[in-house]
Amino acid sequence: MRYTELAFTGPATFFKAPYRPLTEPWQAEVGLLGLPYDFAVGYRPGARFAPNALREASGRYAPGPEGWFDLETETYRLQGVHLVDAGDVDPAQLEYHETFRRITEAARALRAGRGTARPLQPLIELTGGRLLFEAEAEATDWRHTEPYTFRELTYRLRGVGPDAGATFRIWVKNEHHAVWRDSAVIATSPDIIALLDAESLRPLTTLGDVTPGRRVIAFAMKAMDSQWHTPAGLALLGPRHFGLDFDYVPFDRAATA
Repeated sequence: MRYTELAFTGPATFFKAPYRPLTEPWQAEVGLLGLPYDFAVGYRPGARFAPNALREASGRYAPGPEGWFDLETETYRLQGVHLVDAGDVDPAQLEYHETFRRITEAARALRAGRGTARPLQPLIELTGGRLLFEAEAEATDWRHTEPYTFRELTYRLRGVGPDAGATFRIWVKNEHHAVWRDSAVIATSPDIIALLDAESLRPLTTLGDVTPGRRVIAFAMKAMDSQWHTPAGLALLGPRHFGLDFDYVPFDRAATA
């Protein structure tokens, strides 16, 4: 990173990150790709200039080796995370099918080139969250299937990789509310619990995305509003509100191994 440069000096890249085109090998936790495309807006172009405008503007926010300073928490975020500017997708003028194909191929190449064994690390650094486990879905026990008011189910999963040998359950009432490792509760609402596809890292919904055989990553982070951790907040969204016989379990204090 060229954080010692003035904002207006040197080549313009996202946050002054090194430029590494997708045609070359690179390793970083975060790759930024520009999409200069606005051919569907008739006589109102402008978005095509956005990637370069963002590169120029972001030059004043180039992170140093300690990361970005968070004024609210007075701590540094994303310390040691490496970024690269992967350039732009070259759109195909009015051939939008070809343009979308190029965008898809570039996104695949970007994911393949991230080159890190810890793909969630930037998210963990940013949110203070935790990777709870890696697993393969074995079954879903449905109790109610109607969304919002009545949908209730439990995922059953078996650990893989560093979590091999462990079993996991996640109880769902529209959202993920409680997580067990073997017989121990390791996370509950009101904290945010998400299941991600292990390959694409896309969040999985509770509408049938977690199918048997699918490999997943479980991630947890604190509720965005601290009011949810007050007695009143826990009464509204803690485990006992849903009829479970235990209190709120902070994911960052529970044993996950």
